[in-house]
Amino acid sequence: MDIELLAAITSAIIYWRATLSFILFACFAVLFAQGLHWFTVVQGIVFALLGAAIGCMLDAVAESKGTTPTPNSTTSTVANVSAALAGFVWGVNSSSTWESIAFGFPFLLIALALWRRAATSLHWLENSQITSCIWVTSITYSLSAIIANAVGVF
Repeated sequence: MDIELLAAITSAIIYWRATLSFILFACFAVLFAQGLHWFTVVQGIVFALLGAAIGCMLDAVAESKGTTPTPNSTTSTVANVSAALAGFVWGVNSSSTWESIAFGFPFLLIALALWRRAATSLHWLENSQITSCIWVTSITYSLSAIIANAVGVF
């Protein structure tokens, strides 16, 4: 057994929440890609990676139980640029057809609602920053999906 495989197995065991979340989201992505004609494979990849990110957040929450939350240290600029990047990535990956654009938006809204809940309960950002990030992500998603569809990225 080589050392890389051993390191990967050890990481998967230590960060079991992220691993389990990634596996579940990957399974749902495969089901969505096979069962929903508008759900593309690229969306499935992004969806599975979203599962890994959610698992990492769950792992961070589990490790921070019993500690006081740290004060807000994220600037509005960094938060909005990150939100714009997330909207851009999901928008471009949802741009293959008009149906995938239309049905990709509810997935984005669900992800934003879950993110808002986590960000509020863990005191990641202030409420004004959270609202701003949601608007930036939604607008960036819409613009990038429409432009990528018109250009024919996928």
